[in-house]
Amino acid sequence: MISLADGGDLSQLVRYVFGEHAAVVLVVSLVLNAVLGIAFFFKSTLNEIAHDCYTRFQARRDQRRALLIQLHEHMHQFEGLYLVAEASMLLRDVGEPDITAMADQLHGVCNPPFQAALEFLGKQELNMPRAVRSRIDDLRKAMRPATPGALMDPADIRRRTEGVKQAVEEIQREIRDSIK
Repeated sequence: MISLADGGDLSQLVRYVFGEHAAVVLVVSLVLNAVLGIAFFFKSTLNEIAHDCYTRFQARRDQRRALLIQLHEHMHQFEGLYLVAEASMLLRDVGEPDITAMADQLHGVCNPPFQAALEFLGKQELNMPRAVRSRIDDLRKAMRPATPGALMDPADIRRRTEGVKQAVEEIQREIRDSIK
């Protein structure tokens, strides 16, 4: 056994511990010490850089969270607004003047928030997490009539409303999972 107290030198100890890789260990040690020595002079600058990166990360996370909360609020109303929009279209098709006037009034009240929700989805979709974006695509597919002539078909309306309900629930679930 080599001991420094018995007159052995440091190079013998390094060779004994690291074997043939002693030269590599010595070079790596010298390089790391040089890097640490240089970093010591710039530690306040490195600290600022790390702080700025962390602050930006937190800001992006908070921004994304606020965006998801807004989307959740829009989705909370979306299902009901979609049903009212479908109902007003059906009522307009009846042909009775009083019912058509009521449908127009219903459409006038419910359409602006419904359109605002659709605009929000259009503007902010790319800022959403991938899982939420795929659910938004499912929502858009659910809102499309099966065929161009099926817009007023009761079976297709039922399919669309059920699809919208399911897509909204999935979006809300993805939002809750993303916010956790």
